[in-house]
Amino acid sequence: MFINRLFKTLTAVTKYPSTYTCQEIASNSNSDPSYLAYLGEHPDISVRQALADNEATPADTLCNLALDSDKIVREKVAEKIYTPTIALEILSEDSDKKISDTALYTRNRIKAVQALVAANNNTPEI
Repeated sequence: MFINRLFKTLTAVTKYPSTYTCQEIASNSNSDPSYLAYLGEHPDISVRQALADNEATPADTLCNLALDSDKIVREKVAEKIYTPTIALEILSEDSDKKISDTALYTRNRIKAVQALVAANNNTPEI
């Protein structure tokens, strides 16, 4: 994919390409997971916010973003049903009440879905 080749080329020249390019990569669900993980350390908040919104962002990167200094990044991670449980546990103890409440709500949503799936007679045995 063009965007992945571009990112690889640009990072060979400089630590990070332009913020705009990084935002595009961070928000693209087809981006290479290793690039998404790399962008988890990006200094620009908008790039980390885009990562927090991307369902393709690797689980370990979401866990790191759960500890981000930016409140909006942590809030976005707390909202996502694909956020790993450990990250939601971290966020449920966040000093910002809105973030901690959101993380608890998301965790409860996940548990409710899991209960529905388990109760469905058509769910295959694993």
